[in-house]
Amino acid sequence: MSEFIIEAITVLGTAAFALSAVLAALNKRVDIFSVMVLGIVTAVGGGTIRDCILNVPVFWSQEISYFTIACIASISGFFLFPLLKMSLINKLYLYIDALAIAMFGIQVQKRRGPLALGCHWRQHLGGDYRCRWRCGARQPSAEAITVT
Repeated sequence: MSEFIIEAITVLGTAAFALSAVLAALNKRVDIFSVMVLGIVTAVGGGTIRDCILNVPVFWSQEISYFTIACIASISGFFLFPLLKMSLINKLYLYIDALAIAMFGIQVQKRRGPLALGCHWRQHLGGDYRCRWRCGARQPSAEAITVT
């Protein structure tokens, strides 16, 4: 994957999660500061937990653009979403949330590639045949067949 595509996925996913938080808080009559905090926490919270679990440096400590993207998306949503009808907002919430999950699902797959989780974990989590081939197991084991 080219760097431009990865960067676009990151920007879209971060903005989509921040907008998702704005849409969730829209009926609560919160101020703009609260919307920005909710947008930032929603946009970078999942990746922070992911990096802590994977024992790698937290991504936003190395690049501040995630906060900038989340702030811009939150402020934009705060002012633009009240202009829309509630039925459109409900549909938009579903699409934005699905887009965010899809974008970060792609990014996690790209990020986890070089991590050495071991072939046995991958077999139990979904039966990665390429991983079995790399580990030397030409035929899937009986245990792997029952799992997958």
